[in-house]
Amino acid sequence: MMKPLVSIICISYNQEKYIRQTLEGFFKQKVNFAYEIIVHDDASTDGTQKIIQEFIDQNPKVFRPILQTENQYSKTGVQFLTDMYKMAKGKYIAVCEGDDFWTDPTKLQQQVDFLEKNEDYAMVFHPVKIMFEDGEEPDSIFPKTSRQSYFTLENLLKTNYIHTNSMLYRRQEYQDVNAAAMPIDWYFHLYHAQFGKIGFINKTMSVYRKHREGIWWEARAKSDEVWKKHGIAHLVLYAELLKIYGEDPKWSRIIDVHIEGTVEVLSRIDNSTETHLVQSFIDAYPDLDRLILSSLSRVTYKKYRQSEKDAESRRKLEAKLREVSSRVERLELEKNEILSSRAYKVGVTLAKVPRIMRRVI
Repeated sequence: MMKPLVSIICISYNQEKYIRQTLEGFFKQKVNFAYEIIVHDDASTDGTQKIIQEFIDQNPKVFRPILQTENQYSKTGVQFLTDMYKMAKGKYIAVCEGDDFWTDPTKLQQQVDFLEKNEDYAMVFHPVKIMFEDGEEPDSIFPKTSRQSYFTLENLLKTNYIHTNSMLYRRQEYQDVNAAAMPIDWYFHLYHAQFGKIGFINKTMSVYRKHREGIWWEARAKSDEVWKKHGIAHLVLYAELLKIYGEDPKWSRIIDVHIEGTVEVLSRIDNSTETHLVQSFIDAYPDLDRLILSSLSRVTYKKYRQSEKDAESRRKLEAKLREVSSRVERLELEKNEILSSRAYKVGVTLAKVPRIMRRVI
């Protein structure tokens, strides 16, 4: 087999319902280059591995399979994923998880052509269709904008606007990648962004499938549970990003905002549930204790200032209520004075006199 120009990385776990469509999407690609498929199944307990094996038997030279008999994610997190990146032989790397799929047979060719023509770009992506498997929400396109000027490093540091199954990376060495960082896809986008520009092809060429078995599904309803599981990994991500981008004050300020927001959420959970998430991170990364404690002090100060503002708001509201109450009391007194006045009584009496008699009077 020729040396592959593209390495396709695919990870799966208990995705029997979806994996066939994923793999078919790879083989539907119309390309003028060789590619390899590095597929890692993390000891699925359903029929996922059987389906993968069917494809391997039909295309043995294309596949580099890793079919686990023991679940690796439960032991070492996503370390196996970073190992797959290091295994890749291609000049470029594409990633598609076993529950997503590519819909355009020219996807890889378009992206390879773009990177071949633009040496100063480290990666290129495209919009994806978001599909809820149970129809709970209507399909949508992500990202919502197609404005090329939006797809900058600055905005990527602020929020992840790229879905992994839409990305083609220019392969790097990956010796300094930290597999403990999450979300790992956002981390990889930002890791590659240090090596060049971010390219965009405005054509929807894949589907990101949302379903109840997905790792981030619970985030929609149980955000605190997700923070308990992955909050520390978010701080690891930001610590890694500071290593890459921290020397630039503009980028470090953006990362600091993320750290402060994460510390604020974790400290709230610690206070309400008697957990020790913030301390656990400091214990695991003692060289970052000053960074986290600094964020914690800012969070505490913000809460103090907010409590002062809340107290001031309450004082202003109470003063307003007192003013309104006083005006009501004054109006009530004026009303009673009018009702008891002789002029009012005469007026009432006259009102009862027929109009014709009033003229005579």
